[in-house]
Amino acid sequence: MFSRRRKAKRAKFAKKFGRPPIFEVKYPSFIPQLALFLLIAAVLFLLAGGLYMVVKGPPLLISLRGGPAFMVPGQIGEQTLAEGILFMFFLTLGVAGGYMAYHGLRENHRLRRSSLPLAVGIILFALGLFGAQMLLQLKIASP
Repeated sequence: MFSRRRKAKRAKFAKKFGRPPIFEVKYPSFIPQLALFLLIAAVLFLLAGGLYMVVKGPPLLISLRGGPAFMVPGQIGEQTLAEGILFMFFLTLGVAGGYMAYHGLRENHRLRRSSLPLAVGIILFALGLFGAQMLLQLKIASP
C-alpha cells in the first residue's frame, strides 16, 4: 500500500520521535502531475494572449481589400482570435517538444527508447519555434 520511500519516512519519523506520525496527508499520485499540467496550460494561455482574447473579445477574422485575413497587418498591439489560437498552438508544440526531448535525454540506458522521443521532441520544438517566428515575421512585414 505504501511505497518504499513513504515507509522509510514513516520509519525515520518513528525513530526520531518514538511514535508514528499522527496526521499524514494522503492524496492520489496523479495530483502533482495534474497540477503541473494545469500550470503549464495556464502559462501557455497567458503567453498566447488569452487574457486579451477573453477581455477584449477580438474578431475571429478581419476583412481587408484582398479578402478575409487572420491577422492585423503591421500592428503588434492588436490581434485576432485566429492569430491567438494559432500562436497558442505553436507554443504548445514547442513546449511538448521540449518535454519529449527532456524525457528522451533522461532515458540513457536504452538507445532506441531514448533516441525516438529525443528526435520527435527536437522536431516538435523546431516546428513550434519556426511557426511562432514565421507568424511574427508575417505580422511585422505586412504593410
